[in-house]
Amino acid sequence: NHIYIWKEREIIEEFETEGDISFLLSTNDGTRFVSANANTIYFWFDCGTADFAPSCLGQKDWINEGVAELENDWTSIQWHSDRPELMVASGNVVQLWDSTNGFARVLTTFEHDEPVTSAEYNKRGSRILTTSGNSLQTWQASSPFEEISRFEYSAPLSNGSWGEQTRSGHEIVNVAATSGDTLIVWD
Repeated sequence: NHIYIWKEREIIEEFETEGDISFLLSTNDGTRFVSANANTIYFWFDCGTADFAPSCLGQKDWINEGVAELENDWTSIQWHSDRPELMVASGNVVQLWDSTNGFARVLTTFEHDEPVTSAEYNKRGSRILTTSGNSLQTWQASSPFEEISRFEYSAPLSNGSWGEQTRSGHEIVNVAATSGDTLIVWD
């Protein structure tokens, strides 16, 4: 139930948390990270890197920007590649959390009929792919937040994945998922 932050082989900060932490994930720029256990996510921000953040007034070190209490255990957590937005899949929902103004808040929730088995941003972070039951769905990851496509299969799906490449100036996007020992690819 402790988090340690090192800089140049020296512990510079220690946090005590409520409950055990089984997962840590930092943003690409290192200014934020989340720590999590099965159904609680803690958002952390480095005030030492902030030009101005209201929550950092009088603070110089890491602060807690909020806590996400989930109804179910999470199945996927991923930071957006360019923005301080976190995608969390838990139970029958995928939520996008924003932590740009010093506190974590839910931007949107994508509802599913069955538990979400996988969730993943595409390379640019503009869309999210989810698998749930026999469906693979893609979602717009910015306003308007909406479902883009849905693919059905005859058996339950998991391990959804994007397959993106550019060929001769044309973007080719495939999506894939597994069902048992079978890989299914959609164009």
